[in-house]
Amino acid sequence: QRDRVELIGHQRDPELVPMGRDERVVEDRYNDQDPAVVARELLDAAQQLAALLGSLDDAGWQRRGLYSYPTSQLRTVEWIGMHTVHELQHHRLDIGG
Repeated sequence: QRDRVELIGHQRDPELVPMGRDERVVEDRYNDQDPAVVARELLDAAQQLAALLGSLDDAGWQRRGLYSYPTSQLRTVEWIGMHTVHELQHHRLDIGG
């Protein structure tokens, strides 16, 4: 998501390409990854995204990108931030956290 927010900051209404969630499971061999390493990487990515979002002014929060999920439409950085938090909470429940 950080890459998407950065792109939105540099381009007007860019098209945000899908993350390839299903493909990445196989390509990145999720089942073979060390959970401790993954946890550190997730924490690092979350901190970087939080720092970027924390640096935005009001206009930055209202910049938009063409988000393809769940339907293709322009979404603000504010929506992306809220959607990301929602997904994190949802998936934390999936793992029993």
